[in-house]
Amino acid sequence: MKIAVYTIALNEEKNVEQWYESAKDADYLFIADTGSTDKTIRIAKKLGINVAKISIKPWRFDDARNAALALLPDDIDICISLDMDEVLVEGWREALESMPENTTQVLYEYTWSWRDPQSRTQPQIRYLINKVHARHGYRWKYIVHELPFPDRNIKHVESFVENFKIHHYQDIDKNPSRYSQLILDCFEENQENPRYWEYLIEKYISDNNAETKETIFKYIKKFKNVLNNEELARAYYFLFLHTMNKKYLFKAYRIFPNNRQYCLDMAIVYFEKNKLRFSKKYAKKALNINKGEMNHHYKEYVWGYLAKNMLFVCNYNLKFKNRKQKIEFSPHSTISSSFDLYKDWDVL
Repeated sequence: MKIAVYTIALNEEKNVEQWYESAKDADYLFIADTGSTDKTIRIAKKLGINVAKISIKPWRFDDARNAALALLPDDIDICISLDMDEVLVEGWREALESMPENTTQVLYEYTWSWRDPQSRTQPQIRYLINKVHARHGYRWKYIVHELPFPDRNIKHVESFVENFKIHHYQDIDKNPSRYSQLILDCFEENQENPRYWEYLIEKYISDNNAETKETIFKYIKKFKNVLNNEELARAYYFLFLHTMNKKYLFKAYRIFPNNRQYCLDMAIVYFEKNKLRFSKKYAKKALNINKGEMNHHYKEYVWGYLAKNMLFVCNYNLKFKNRKQKIEFSPHSTISSSFDLYKDWDVL
């Protein structure tokens, strides 16, 4: 099996060596540079990475990735799309070589963020993704949040490869707002795709756009016959995030109760009302939801210490109540006004 690792890059000098070290067991390494003005190209060539300059105007991520893919050697079997701020986890090649021979696209575990970005030892948000594909028969699609799709006349076979993993080492200096116009443009091109309605809604929520609520209701009405329970619940959760009206959170929970985000937010809502027994109930339910669940929609705090800390504080304060002692003597009672107090603490 001949494997290529390829990417597009712009001013990534600080990531080139890390990218190379994780991918150097590949048969071919390739960077399509989109106009770097730093030392990206110089460092890459010194490491033996193949580099070509491409120009994509107006900018589209799918066009850039398709241009990079087209420049790979014809005899490559499997292509790994690996951004410059991502690394392949050790053992990746052996994992690919052990997958079913007829595989044309790989589904794998992707870690997006970490509780401690410096040590990178505790995964925070993880999900499944499929950006590893056969050299021929695949094309990237969508201006932003792009994905590779099988082309016509290909026998598409997707396999989940358990021991193949990619880690993302997020760059806190990068400004997510740079995607704003691309998201709007992509929505205009893909208004029949629920995925891009969700991206638009998330952008509107972030921007506190006055059209957010109306847009979410339009989304629900337009796709009510095709949305599954998880997707429908997420739409109501978006309404909760925008309006902070708790009725939408309760509705999201009723539609899809086995979501750790909704359980934990229910616990927060009840804690802030000082209804500790209800808060304890939902904190416990959140903790009982498998931590291996893959969902990129979860907020960062969902897989942190908050659920465990809230359960501890609920039990502590309930003990005072049961003894008919005044709750204000509890050193932990102040959390009832702000869940942020214990959000990131690993020890109480």
